[in-house]
Amino acid sequence: MIVETKRLIVRPVTDSDRAAYGELLSMPEVASPAGQNMAPTAEQLDSWFQSEKATGMAFAIVDKATNRYIGSIVWYPVVNENGEPDETSRELGYLMRPEYWGQGLMTEALRGSIQGVRQHYAGLREIRAAVLKNNTRSLHVLEKLNFQVVDPEVSLPVGESLTPKPQVLLAFRLDL
Repeated sequence: MIVETKRLIVRPVTDSDRAAYGELLSMPEVASPAGQNMAPTAEQLDSWFQSEKATGMAFAIVDKATNRYIGSIVWYPVVNENGEPDETSRELGYLMRPEYWGQGLMTEALRGSIQGVRQHYAGLREIRAAVLKNNTRSLHVLEKLNFQVVDPEVSLPVGESLTPKPQVLLAFRLDL
């Protein structure tokens, strides 16, 4: 799936995106709002990149004007209460370089990506997202895309996040 918007191209990640991906996840101003307070190792970055790429639903956000990788969107698989894959649902994750914040680009990229997912994955019925309560930028993006809060306080215990302390998130859903 490749989606073009006015200013962006959202396309599947390739191995050539690995360095830009690693740079993005190593930026404290990007990592911290995503719940990561530790600097990732090169091995962690490689593992994350390969794992996300293996989902088949990991996408690079590319600035049309410069052809530069500026962020990522990943549609993570969801498992149901029986531990089986839930083909009707995906968990949305996204990151963007800070110099591109505040321009409506993530909303534009996600809106295009959601449209693409609707067209290419007919069985998908809902999109989930979880955001740290203090990540106001991300909360605003989901609000603009009509996501609804389904749980106002999800606790993520130590060991399930990349921080040495528990995290509190808001859980969202968008029905397709």
